[in-house]
Amino acid sequence: MKMFILLLSLFSFNALADCSKDKPVNILGFDWESSQILTAIIKQIIELGFECSVNVKVADSNADFIATLHQRKIDIVPEVWLSNYSEELIELDKEKILVILRNVYPGAEEGWYIPKYVQDHYPTLTKVTDLSAHTQVFTLKSENNKGIFVSCPSYWKCATINYNLLAALQLHSNFHSVNPASGVEQREIILEYFKNQTPFVFYYWEPASLLGLLPETVKLQMPIFNYRGHTCNSRLNCEAPYPGGYPLSDASSGISYQFQQRAPVLSDFMSKVNITAHDMSSLLAWAEKGRHAPDETARYFLKTFSEIWNPWVSRSIVLKIERHLAIHN
Repeated sequence: MKMFILLLSLFSFNALADCSKDKPVNILGFDWESSQILTAIIKQIIELGFECSVNVKVADSNADFIATLHQRKIDIVPEVWLSNYSEELIELDKEKILVILRNVYPGAEEGWYIPKYVQDHYPTLTKVTDLSAHTQVFTLKSENNKGIFVSCPSYWKCATINYNLLAALQLHSNFHSVNPASGVEQREIILEYFKNQTPFVFYYWEPASLLGLLPETVKLQMPIFNYRGHTCNSRLNCEAPYPGGYPLSDASSGISYQFQQRAPVLSDFMSKVNITAHDMSSLLAWAEKGRHAPDETARYFLKTFSEIWNPWVSRSIVLKIERHLAIHN
């Protein structure tokens, strides 16, 4: 019996030897809301359940994200939008730096939207290819005789993709592209245009609280996704922009190759993490309405959505987290 307990203790130590309070797990996140909250959820599960310390770094640009991974000091990336890094992920895989895990947000989408109040007056406007025939709609409140297209911050890859899509659809002469300084400013601009009933087109994604908080929106249909075309659209110097849509459900988690080898228990946990786009959007809306910080939202998730996260970890880890939450309610 003593030998069994000793072996069990050794197994536990070996499984988590590289995840201890003096050797923290390093997580790389982003500044948008879903990444912040998913990062906080994973961080609290690792800290409370596995009793490991965690360091979180926030990438401030695509270049910073890739450069940080190349330093080989990151263990976990909770949320990676694969369409934003088509070529970079191939290189990261070749260099044995990052392992892409399962789709973390089943049902997630991204694309171009218009307010419902625009389509109410122009019901035939249902596809991105219809925009060229309705350009006059979007210049009604314009100062430069161009429509407004609210894109992403310039340091996000979707800004490059949207720029090339506008070129592929021959819309650059008809639309002025707005690139906010941050995701927060992007939200503020969109909300302001809705408040003023301005006709405009905007890029956004799911899961996100914004779409649930806005009045009705219409997601414009896009031409069929093409991998080669999308890969070209992801480059600043795309030679032949392609008029194709975004891929569906391509937000995944990732772990480093080294972490996969040295921390099999935590790697197994990360391989199971997934929240449907609908559930995450509901969580984001809860956080938005109550102005709850990511850490507070993560605690709410752990207390309220046990049926989602319990299958990610062992029963002993679940009990440990639940005891902590009960004590620190």
